[in-house]
Amino acid sequence: MKIKNKTSVTGSDTVVNESEVEFFGPRILVLAVCFLSLLWIFQSGEKIESLINVHGSGSVFLTAPHGISHLRNQKLKKADANTTAIAIKLARKRPELFTAFVWKQKTAKLTAKRNGWELQDPNYMPLDKVEQSPFYVHLSRQMNKHKKVPLVIDIHGMKDVHDEIECDVALGFGAWYSVDATRGNLFRNCLAFNLKRDYQGEFKVDCYDKFSGNKNREMITLSRTAVVLLGIPAFQIELSKKIRASMMTDEKVLVALVSAIEQCKSKT
Repeated sequence: MKIKNKTSVTGSDTVVNESEVEFFGPRILVLAVCFLSLLWIFQSGEKIESLINVHGSGSVFLTAPHGISHLRNQKLKKADANTTAIAIKLARKRPELFTAFVWKQKTAKLTAKRNGWELQDPNYMPLDKVEQSPFYVHLSRQMNKHKKVPLVIDIHGMKDVHDEIECDVALGFGAWYSVDATRGNLFRNCLAFNLKRDYQGEFKVDCYDKFSGNKNREMITLSRTAVVLLGIPAFQIELSKKIRASMMTDEKVLVALVSAIEQCKSKT
């Protein structure tokens, strides 16, 4: 490249070689872009972290991703009532056993509103977007704080009458997305025994492999995220409206759940 400057003294063209001109423009532009990119990544990471509250310090990770209204397939879904409260109650009851990851609800809602977007469903995400999930960020960081392999229990709510599910606790597990059948059945049998002993069959427990989040194999659920991307055993637990209400007022229901979780965790 050559730059020509006209002089007023001789009227002739003075040719200045490229080596004689230090052209900073492109270099400054590249540095500015790099700096802004790093700043955006840093700020995004901070925003992601700020959306989640963490309770407890145990190696059983409780998640309640539907504890706040969210978008799935461009449709707004209401929060699963009491799932956040149940996760927090368990973590406060046994902080050495549980770590609960729940939405920081006011912050999450305000952040979404300020940025003009709705919260995407962290239990139904494209594989290439999953690292943007605040639950993924926290799970991946917390798992390194424990010597033993953690266990993830993903807590959801369902209606008292839901499709063909006729139970109060529906467990989702299997080779495709969560813990193996041996540990899953152990949890189911232990919880069923505890509830039958204390409530004479009022609450029913069963397994279910048709959760809507697993119908589309191009999307990934939170339990599958734990297993496939982080190598952590996990399963999904759906709680009926009736048993969620009982867990908020009856300590025995929580005790029955904790006992079953401890049995399952001992096998991980």
